[in-house]
Amino acid sequence: MAHGSTTRQHPSAPRGREVELKLSLTASQYERLLRSLPGLTHELTQRNLFLDTAEGELSARRWGLRLRREEREAELLQTLVTLKGPASHLAEAVSRVEVETPAPPTLWSQAEDGRIPLAAVPGAPGRLLGEMLAPEVLLQPLVQFDNLRTTFSLLLAGAPLELELDRTFFSTGEVEHELELEIHPSAQASRAETSLAVRAIATQLRSLLTSLGVDARPSVGGKLSRALHHARRR
Repeated sequence: MAHGSTTRQHPSAPRGREVELKLSLTASQYERLLRSLPGLTHELTQRNLFLDTAEGELSARRWGLRLRREEREAELLQTLVTLKGPASHLAEAVSRVEVETPAPPTLWSQAEDGRIPLAAVPGAPGRLLGEMLAPEVLLQPLVQFDNLRTTFSLLLAGAPLELELDRTFFSTGEVEHELELEIHPSAQASRAETSLAVRAIATQLRSLLTSLGVDARPSVGGKLSRALHHARRR
């Protein structure tokens, strides 16, 4: 019996949510911001490996399971496993369920080598996957790419935020540039209140970018969807 026939319903109790503004940059805009933005804090390399079942059950439901190695000067800083749900628009940002937990470094090599059992996925991501997939399911590599991330600390609309500049190297040879700004609404904030906060932050961000000579446009899709798009074109 195919795993798809035993797939369960969407998780009933998501444990976290991310709200992000994402803007696509040209290479020259990226370089300009890299030189001009204040508040530089750190730079690291992220190696990203997305997993799915052989039947593509997560992709079909618009969920993504990411294994990430963060490195600085070839030294491993941490390994993380992240489960993200379907995206929806919230004012000018994208909102989705996201749960993340540290993972043992050996999980990366195990995933690269082939299939890993659902039970090997640790923490909240593993528990939520267990609500969606049959316990005997195996996960395998879907797509892989590397990302150079430079982080800046900014104050926008009275909120201390981290602005991230990404240069992404897809396995198919494409290189893309992007700005990401994660917003942290209060757990008690309503959707309307969060939308107002997003708009205020977006307005100040656009003013900052304009002052630096950058007119950036909203990104189309996430990195996973673009990686899959590039792979299908090959």
